[in-house]
Amino acid sequence: MKTTKLFWTLAASVAAFAMSVVFASCEKKPTPTPGPDEGDEEEEEVKEDQPLGIAEPGAGKTTLVVYIPNSACSDATPYVLGSLPGDGNWANVEELKMTRCEGKKEWWQVTVEALNPENADNFKFRMDDGANGWKFEPKEPYILLDDAASYLEIKADETKNLVTIADCDNKVLYIDCPEWSTPCKETNKAGKATIVATLPEVPAGYTVGVVGNFAEEGVGYWDIVSGVQAMTLAADGTYTLEAEVPAGFEFKILLSEDGATWSWDLGQAADANFPMGLDLKANVTVEAWKGLYRS
Repeated sequence: MKTTKLFWTLAASVAAFAMSVVFASCEKKPTPTPGPDEGDEEEEEVKEDQPLGIAEPGAGKTTLVVYIPNSACSDATPYVLGSLPGDGNWANVEELKMTRCEGKKEWWQVTVEALNPENADNFKFRMDDGANGWKFEPKEPYILLDDAASYLEIKADETKNLVTIADCDNKVLYIDCPEWSTPCKETNKAGKATIVATLPEVPAGYTVGVVGNFAEEGVGYWDIVSGVQAMTLAADGTYTLEAEVPAGFEFKILLSEDGATWSWDLGQAADANFPMGLDLKANVTVEAWKGLYRS
């Protein structure tokens, strides 16, 4: 009798445990909350692979193949221009317009008369801005790919320009442009902007100024004669400027010994322009001066 009673007691306990497991498994479990590194990651921009198999252009021709970041939109229209064979002469001409490489969005090519040291001693790339200007161009020195460095070199005093150093007859040359200002990339809107600059030592008596595309052309457009705006020394040692700027504003920082005469050879050592922020604020640092015996 005791054995039977013990059996039914154990059986009831097992049944109760089984039912609790079943109900627990049916409960709705909370959805895990993504951690700080999950769910909100920005998609990294993936650089397109270099195109392969571009045919040699034939005798008397050179093909230039260029990577231009942020050039996938329909407004992108790049050209090669400069001291080149033909009638380019630093203007955008139809025969020097580039086209996208087959199957690519940001690799461009153009075939020109064969380049050599005599006929192509200074040239570069830019995009049409509607005013034959320099709003859309490389912002960092080129990277010469494959064997391009055997035929071209970066111009010593203008690192966004190229020089031909060997006969490029029937050659395909690949060039990478790490950074560009293009119509495909969002830029600041026009308005009142603030620039704050951290600078190396400024010699006593020198004036710090900002030059840039304050105007679309003419006076104020990269104008070192009458378009440089002087900065003010702040209590914390930075230099500041508040000014009205156009959309897509870029600038450089220069020095003047007399506060009135400005030169491209006296100012920031870096060749790249500073861009204005989308919020119309630019906090920049000049690492070194050029044109001074000290920096």
